[in-house]
Amino acid sequence: MSLCWKVPPLPVKETVQQIRTLASPDIDRTLAHRKLLNSPIYQNLLVSPDFRTMALQMHLKEDKIFRELLNRRNALKEKRRETKLDKPEQRELQEIEATFKAHRDATRIGQHRLIHDIRAVMEKYKPDAKLFLGGVAMASDDMITFIKHDLKIFGTGVMIFLMLILWFIFRQIRWVLIPFLCCFISLVVTCGFLGMFGWEVTVISTNFISLQIIITLSGTIHLIVRYRELVLADPNATQKELVLDTVSSIDKPSLYCVLTTMAGFGSLVLSDILPVINFGWMMTLGVAFSLIITFLLFPTVLMLLAKTQPNMALSRIFD
Repeated sequence: MSLCWKVPPLPVKETVQQIRTLASPDIDRTLAHRKLLNSPIYQNLLVSPDFRTMALQMHLKEDKIFRELLNRRNALKEKRRETKLDKPEQRELQEIEATFKAHRDATRIGQHRLIHDIRAVMEKYKPDAKLFLGGVAMASDDMITFIKHDLKIFGTGVMIFLMLILWFIFRQIRWVLIPFLCCFISLVVTCGFLGMFGWEVTVISTNFISLQIIITLSGTIHLIVRYRELVLADPNATQKELVLDTVSSIDKPSLYCVLTTMAGFGSLVLSDILPVINFGWMMTLGVAFSLIITFLLFPTVLMLLAKTQPNMALSRIFD
């Protein structure tokens, strides 16, 4: 930390040539202590009154390219809302949005590395002091890091847990793989649709993955249970008959269930908060895709498999 006043007093010429710090050998630490506590420049700003807490602020270099792209993009969007863009302006807007997203992603990577380097420096001094890092850049980077970590750890744990539960209930490998195949395909289709229209996932809408998995899984389980019931009721029925009866007997209840769920998520579009509105549209589309893919994929896969008697070991345990 450099001292803008002279401790001890020195000519200005020498101060410019050699800036003294608290680590300099000829510094009067008692006088420096008094100056830091009583100086109007540092008092209650750089150090606390008890001289036990110090704050340091680091200003990051302004990203002029980011600011120019953001301003130009917002100006074109505002003009599009008020009037109409001509073809050159439409092409310019598309190019600026693509350039802006690429530059923003690169900036986020650079900020993540910077925060990582700062924390590596702070780690060296943790045995001697309690250090805290703050700021908007740090908060946003940590939030993204936490979400990625949760998706990896929590998502993997939930998937393994659900697979074990399905195996424990149905005791057949097909009733474990088919539900997760439906969940995976529906997620891929939804993410591809969102990416095609440029809908970005925010902190709020990151939950759509887990919610869509749950909704898709519940619909698939209803089909599995109905299929097993039909197999037990008519052991002589062919696989084609069982599949058709399964789908036809549960299509209307599933449709009504999905429509009410879509209506619930669709009500979020009435909010004045843009991320909440986007989340409502994402879930509305995701639930629709889950219904369509489940009722297309489930019977298709079953038709490729041979008919098998359900394992009723769990039912016999509770009987």
